[in-house]
Amino acid sequence: MLALLLLCGVYLALGEAKERRLKREYPLAYTDEVELASEKYHISPEILYAVIRTESGFDPNAVSKAGAYGLMQITPDTYDWLLYVRREDERGDLLDPGTNIEYGAYFLAYLHRKFESWDTAFAAYNAGMNRVSEWLVDENISENGKLINIPYVETDNYVKKVNNAIEIYRNLYEM
Repeated sequence: MLALLLLCGVYLALGEAKERRLKREYPLAYTDEVELASEKYHISPEILYAVIRTESGFDPNAVSKAGAYGLMQITPDTYDWLLYVRREDERGDLLDPGTNIEYGAYFLAYLHRKFESWDTAFAAYNAGMNRVSEWLVDENISENGKLINIPYVETDNYVKKVNNAIEIYRNLYEM
């Protein structure tokens, strides 16, 4: 009986250690900004956390080789386009977490409305919406308006990583 109790204690300790590790790898950071954008653009917070984690690993100063900035890795060209779409003139700092999450969430919501699928929106966030629009008319890549065979390995992996992170956030934080 004592051995069984010890074994249960070890199992619980291992489970707690795994949960602590996952919470370090999948944090709830920038919660005020994420919650605000989540409500404003009707995006579940776990989606925003998953995209931020996948894009920048929660590094607000991240700059990619492609010239994308901040938590949600927005390029200056995309930011300029978003300012135009929103009829805004005043530029913010893409390395500012509030600005970056605001525009990244707006762009995700825009892509989701345009493509009516989160997977397609994630693919467009990664590969570009014009490219994804081209893929959607190719019956080797799409079926009934849904991507079934993403031709870019990087984008296919990106969509899988975001979806995996969403599931981890949902399970870990009961979202």
